[in-house]
Amino acid sequence: MGIECVGVSKSIKKHSIISDVSFKFHNGIIYGLSGENASGKTTIMRLLSGIDSPSQGQILINEFNIFMNKKDALKHVGVHIEYARLYPFMTGRQNLDCFLNKKEKDNPDFELLIKDFGLTESINKKVSSYSLGMKQKLSLIIALMRGTNCLLLDEPTNGLDDKSISVFKKVICKYAKHYKTTILIATHEIQDLQDIFDYIFKIEDGVLNSSSKK
Repeated sequence: MGIECVGVSKSIKKHSIISDVSFKFHNGIIYGLSGENASGKTTIMRLLSGIDSPSQGQILINEFNIFMNKKDALKHVGVHIEYARLYPFMTGRQNLDCFLNKKEKDNPDFELLIKDFGLTESINKKVSSYSLGMKQKLSLIIALMRGTNCLLLDEPTNGLDDKSISVFKKVICKYAKHYKTTILIATHEIQDLQDIFDYIFKIEDGVLNSSSKK
């Protein structure tokens, strides 16, 4: 189980975005992926989540090849790449109902996260009225409820205040310990989350450097 990349590269019009990326991430471990903007972080996250396809190499999630058996590979995988996938004409609650099934909403953390993220009073308002931080929180709740096997989170603390970052870190640590979730968080603000990472990888110009333990 977990996440494995073997020789993954991505090029667009002969321009290399990432080159020969290989790693194996295990259950119950929180991994950080650091790097500057345009370093290749988001490309890796989009490949792992099946949004984009690699130019070469293979990606296995929960032992399934994501491009040969995407449905099984992404089962119980929570993805947070960009909050813009939310439906602005729906309320926050309607978005949650749209993206989550009954079992996911029965998770004891579901209503607690709405409360702890400070969304109780706005959950029945249209998302078009939400601030960046509110959209970020809603998107994170969706990812967290879906991702008991694996979480792929790109820049999850963007727009969050200190209290919300604290709530986020607490639930991430709970998932790693309680659900044995494989967690990969990409961020250029590594200092915000450094205390929860078990391992940190750095990407520079599309090349993934060796990991360092926290």
